[in-house]
Amino acid sequence: MTPMRAWNADATRMPARMHSEYLRRLYMDNQLAQDAYRFDGQHVALRAIHPPLFVVATERDHVSPWTSVYKILRLVHTRARFVLVSGGHNVGIVSPPSGPSAHPQAGYRWADHEPHEAPADPLAWREHAAQVQGSWWTCWEAWLREHGTTEVPARVVPDLRFEGKVVPAPGTHVFQE
Repeated sequence: MTPMRAWNADATRMPARMHSEYLRRLYMDNQLAQDAYRFDGQHVALRAIHPPLFVVATERDHVSPWTSVYKILRLVHTRARFVLVSGGHNVGIVSPPSGPSAHPQAGYRWADHEPHEAPADPLAWREHAAQVQGSWWTCWEAWLREHGTTEVPARVVPDLRFEGKVVPAPGTHVFQE
């Protein structure tokens, strides 16, 4: 089994109560989008988000359909870059610009929007968004450079222990069925 296939088959890894509340409150009841979500007794309001957003969605996502993700542009009051990536839930996101995991047919569409200026219709947005061949990660890197102040060195990822042995990250467990 390839690491990507193992990731697709991975379990939720959330405690049952957390998973149940997550699905009920955020998906079934849509409390966050309806301005009714509370966490730890505090009201969470999307309109209170002011830092610029980089929002990424994938064309064939079975968990978060891109037209639903797009709605965030109407719920927040801030500048946002919306990126629509070719591919599905996992492969679309894990699409590096180079190396053995790079996908030759990768592509994405993107556009920047001031608050409330994105088209209401996501399909209209898609027709006019800039289309680019390659990994969306380069778009993200450019956005981070525009909005960041300094570069910091990457953290060293420690080796992991699996069955008492040290193995390099991500670990051999991703190959187990």
